Amino acid sequence: MGNEHVIPQLIARLLSLASGMGDTVQLPIQGDGSQTRAFMYVDDFAEATLAVLFTGEHRGIYHVGTDAEVRIADLAMMIASCMGRRIEL
Repeated sequence: MGNEHVIPQLIARLLSLASGMGDTVQLPIQGDGSQTRAFMYVDDFAEATLAVLFTGEHRGIYHVGTDAEVRIADLAMMIASCMGRRIEL
């Protein structure tokens, strides 16, 4: 995941806003936070890629992902919690 994607952007924004602020950080996000994305752990992605490599059909098309969607507002709250910060969106 590059720096232009949602998780690195939220982390960078929170780090830049958290310095010098009080207990609660006002964290602006795009949209109202109800938008969703599906994320996958890198270990799960690597395991799926290896499974396709060793057992998949030549030139086959495979969906390597998840259908478990996370609301951006919930993601922001999880990231803030991991960083020991309270936020308001």
